Amino acid sequence: MVPETIQKALAEWIALDTWHTWHHLALGHFYDFVTVLCEERFMDEGLIRRLIDQDIDTCHPDFDAEERERLVDVFVELSEQIYRYKVLRNFKDIRGIGASCWWCP
Repeated sequence: MVPETIQKALAEWIALDTWHTWHHLALGHFYDFVTVLCEERFMDEGLIRRLIDQDIDTCHPDFDAEERERLVDVFVELSEQIYRYKVLRNFKDIRGIGASCWWCP
């Protein structure tokens, strides 16, 4: 089951006409969505892919299918990368490793 906070953040991002343009305001909503994924500790690539695809279909039914598929792939990949980074950073903070270790960005 997908938490309501994730569904809400996703809907706010995809509802924008500029959701796919890399405009800084749209990207802000995308990052809000990923932040909620991290807060909820929710990363199911297949389910997130379907949710994004469904919201695009709902909000932008005439969106080009090939472009939509490509963009969904890009945004899911980016979501996973950010999620892994944030989870690793949180783990290091909890364990007291901090940002001074040699492999930290």
